Amino acid sequence: MSNNEINSKDINNKNSEEFYDKLKIQLDESNTLPGKYMFKFIVPTESSKIAKIQKIFEFASPTFSMRDSKNNKYTSISVNIYAVDSTSIINYYKEVSLIEGVMML
Repeated sequence: MSNNEINSKDINNKNSEEFYDKLKIQLDESNTLPGKYMFKFIVPTESSKIAKIQKIFEFASPTFSMRDSKNNKYTSISVNIYAVDSTSIINYYKEVSLIEGVMML
């Protein structure tokens, strides 16, 4: 399963637990874990928000790729990690969802 098959539109609303339950099922059925996993985020271009995302993943031996939008208002961040299981992926999504203004793709 690729990350683009995961619909994250419900993360920041009342259906978030339902979203995470569905995501766990999708990840478990994908049979790609343990393995490489890529997170994609769009964040307002503020060094503090970017630093918070980097801190969340600091112990996962991540590789980061960042790209600013045309007007430098937003930064796209891709985070590649080796994920052990679906629970760890969901925990990362939950931590990042606490950062105001972050969009998860």
